[in-house]
Amino acid sequence: MESGVTGAVFGRSALWADRPALIDFGEGRAVSHETLAATVFGAASGLVRRGTRPGQTAAVYTDGVFGHLTAVFAVIAAGGVALPLTVPDPAELLAHDVRLMFTSGKLAAEAVSAAEASRVRQVVSFGGGHGATEFETLLGLDPLPLPVSAGPAITAEEGDLGHDGFAEAMALLDGHLFLKERDVVLVDWPPSGSADLAVLAGLAFAKGAVVVTGGGRELGVTVAAVVECGKRCVRRI
Repeated sequence: MESGVTGAVFGRSALWADRPALIDFGEGRAVSHETLAATVFGAASGLVRRGTRPGQTAAVYTDGVFGHLTAVFAVIAAGGVALPLTVPDPAELLAHDVRLMFTSGKLAAEAVSAAEASRVRQVVSFGGGHGATEFETLLGLDPLPLPVSAGPAITAEEGDLGHDGFAEAMALLDGHLFLKERDVVLVDWPPSGSADLAVLAGLAFAKGAVVVTGGGRELGVTVAAVVECGKRCVRRI
């Protein structure tokens, strides 16, 4: 459970227990560090129960930060490789031999359509949608031990990022931000095909900070991740 990327990100989540980890005003969700970790590992166990194998690639195509991060980390915790997508291109799904895709209710129809034109066998949706399995279904399955994967954790537009590479990316970012547990990180980056969002949020969760998205500028923000001139940047404010 506490190895690789998910160990680095959630290994100390019990220290902050009921303190908020993620507040997504866009999706209307707020979760504590302990609840987020339990959701990620519960979903990962559900994926293993449904046949996800170590090293298997799963696509993530969502319009909300909560869904994006939960899916990415659940896939990694299940021993798989997360493939974040900006658009559900059937050719890319075929190229990576994707058999599982996460999406959100508003995007479910598009995701299911892309799945039908590829090898995707199951679409899991936050919020349901025609032809998609509701995410909560994964949480209701009997738990299984989670595998350990030494391969890539994320296949993103920047290339493959392994477990050690993910930890190194978090450390490099922390050398710039020096995040602490009382920090409030405002994220205006939309989900995309990049690993940047997962790395930044992973660092915040690992440090006990709170990630706020979709609003919340009045919550004592100390770090802002914004898009300027088409580029993602992050800085203390």
